[in-house]
Amino acid sequence: LDCKDIPTCLPLVLEDARVQVVEEEEAPRFSVMGLPTAPSEGVPAPPAALTTEQVYWLASFAKKESWAGAHRARPSNQEFTKKFMPTFRFWPDDPEAPPPEKMAGAAKSMAGSYMGPCWHLERPGASVDGTVYTVRVELTCKSPEAALELIELTKAGKIKELELEEGSLRCTLVPPSQVGVPDKGANDMPPTGPPDLTKVTIIETYKTKADYEAHRKAPHVLEDAPKVTELINGPESVTVLEFDGTTHFAKP
Repeated sequence: LDCKDIPTCLPLVLEDARVQVVEEEEAPRFSVMGLPTAPSEGVPAPPAALTTEQVYWLASFAKKESWAGAHRARPSNQEFTKKFMPTFRFWPDDPEAPPPEKMAGAAKSMAGSYMGPCWHLERPGASVDGTVYTVRVELTCKSPEAALELIELTKAGKIKELELEEGSLRCTLVPPSQVGVPDKGANDMPPTGPPDLTKVTIIETYKTKADYEAHRKAPHVLEDAPKVTELINGPESVTVLEFDGTTHFAKP
């Protein structure tokens, strides 16, 4: 979210995330990542456009109908939305602005977001509230076929990682927005740019920054690195954002 009022926005998101996981039966988890923090040593600094007054979160629902139904009908969420959306960068200042202008401002403020099916892997017993270290990796692949291959490679690697690395907690794989998950659907967000057929986003969660840094040196990660390189458009096609102090809410 491109945000113009972070001091108002973040407390609102944190409280609604907590309530969402507690009150909505089909909302299993919610990570409030907040603002990106400094990259780890050896990780290239991301573009300023992705870090300056940008707020990140990952909200999960059992299915689309869970979001469209119980979530949107929850009275406290409706009250939250009234206070939250005016913090969007391009939300009109005039409270009497027509709905189409408000919706256009919301879509522009959330350009690049994804709302749709994805893959989620989690260590048994890790579904607990807590403060964790999140890493968001975005990779642009050489083709749609390469993107699907990268997803399969990553899923296999993450299954191994969750078994071998005690500090690795969970991972969510977001497919290219116009491709989505086969037989499940794709991005439901209004389009704000050219069709995305090749971008894969990996959201990794670790107990601490030290666990992430150890992960980067793990033998199974180094083993897969050449395969990843073959599938992407070079090092410049990889963007890494780190979030030290992510607040994670989860159903037990």
